[in-house]
Amino acid sequence: MSKVSKEDAPATGRKSTKQEAKRDGSAHDASIDNVSKSALTANASMKSLINMPDRNNLDGDFKPVIIEIWRELASNYKGQMKRVFRNIRLQREQMSVRNASVKSQFLQFLQTSDGKQAILDEFVKNFNMFSDENPDMREDEQTKEELHQRTDALSDELWEIVEERKEQAVEYRKKIMESGFVEFNL
Repeated sequence: MSKVSKEDAPATGRKSTKQEAKRDGSAHDASIDNVSKSALTANASMKSLINMPDRNNLDGDFKPVIIEIWRELASNYKGQMKRVFRNIRLQREQMSVRNASVKSQFLQFLQTSDGKQAILDEFVKNFNMFSDENPDMREDEQTKEELHQRTDALSDELWEIVEERKEQAVEYRKKIMESGFVEFNL
């Protein structure tokens, strides 16, 4: 039976000895050196493919000119972006004000009196006045028919007002939608 030395023993979860660490470290260093050499070779081949000039090949008199051009370009870009963002903010504010104005105008339009209440009040006043003046006639069948006809006429008149008002509201809404404000600001 042969003796197995610590160096030859397989790794079984125990700590490595100094010699193993030294041997593993040198192998690791060698692999890093190989990777670095291949990366440098790849980098050199990429430079040759791209043919990028080094920064040091620029004429000393030309460097300040390029730097000044770059600064002007960056300043111009920054100024243009500030102006664009300012215009976007202004447009957003204008749209917000316009939307609020349109909503306010439409609500005001919807809340305007259409005269239905005045017609109803007049009908109720006439009905009560007739009932007060002629209390015994309300039991008569012909009187009841007449009052029902007046009620139907009132209903028709109110429905005509409602339909007319609805048409006006639809027209007003259509006018708002076709104003082109939204399309213009998109």
